Amino acid sequence: MTNLNFADLDNCFRNDDFPSIENDIRGIRFLKLRSMSRRETMEEFCTLHNIDISELKSRQYFQHVFNLAEITNEQIDAFGIQKYREERQIRLSNEDYLVDQLSRLQSFDWGGSFGNSLEKNIVDNYVKKKKVLVTS
Repeated sequence: MTNLNFADLDNCFRNDDFPSIENDIRGIRFLKLRSMSRRETMEEFCTLHNIDISELKSRQYFQHVFNLAEITNEQIDAFGIQKYREERQIRLSNEDYLVDQLSRLQSFDWGGSFGNSLEKNIVDNYVKKKKVLVTS
């Protein structure tokens, strides 16, 4: 296990060096915080945990929170779960409409490699199968 600083982890991230991040003591912490590093989300997290960011620019929030020893991984996890549940509720309310619209497609330009297409996988394994389940 390594013990990289924020700048090193950020450099690994920008260079798609995920094995180095995963092999770091705080690598998973970095990735979790990175996933919520948008300004609004970080501001919400900081407000929830009474973190003063008033003197920081928004691009400094991520590094600041990452370096705060008093912020636990459990707090980060709980916030992530809360945000996921909120966003999932929004998506659920639109799911039937999305499935209906996707099932109306006569053809879909998969682009790129046909065998490796994420879109093809989503439609084939989620939309079309769900359609079959719904109509049965």
